[in-house]
Formats: sequence, structure tokens, C-alpha cells
Amino acid sequence: MSSDAGGSLPIFDNTGKLIKMGVGSPSTNLKTLKECVENGIPLETALIPFTSSPAKLLKLKDKGSLKESFDADMLLLDEKLQPHTVISRGRIMVANYKPTVLGTFQS
Repeated sequence: MSSDAGGSLPIFDNTGKLIKMGVGSPSTNLKTLKECVENGIPLETALIPFTSSPAKLLKLKDKGSLKESFDADMLLLDEKLQPHTVISRGRIMVANYKPTVLGTFQS
């Protein structure tokens, strides 16, 4: 999994043969998460490839889990697993489905 999207996205036919390589998008992560949950994987388990695993792999010591002294990065999902709130380093970036910070350098 790539939490920043833009990674390679292999495309397979119904026999499992690789037919082409695409480019991932942020929506691919949500689609994959939903498919995992729909297929019986508990949400807390399905989230691991998007959270703690990449943080550990990339040696990001303050990311990947909700712990004291870690960056307060959170994506809050509704009951349909759609993002409704985004918090980055403790700052609300999206609230109730609406962006609160619009520019890259907005303070």
C-alpha cells in the first residue's frame, strides 16, 4: 500500500495474469479498505497496511499510530467509510466533508 498514492497499480485479468501497470490514486486506498471490510476483515486489521506498516517501513517514528507525542494525523471515516474529517499534525484540514485549509501554505 502507498499512503501517498501515485504508486504503481498492477492490473490483472480474471486468471490473475498481469495485463498492464497503471498509476495509483488516493481513491484506490479507500476502495481497497472498503473491499477488505466488505470481505470480513475487521477495520482495525484492514487499516494496518495504510498506517503502522508504511510508517515502520519508512522509519517515520512519530507516525502510523495514535500515541502520545506522535504527530496527530487522523482520517475520520463515516459509517460508509467515506472521509469526513482530516487532521494533520493536530490541525483540522477537512471538517464535516468540507476543506478548512485550502492552500498549500495557508496558515
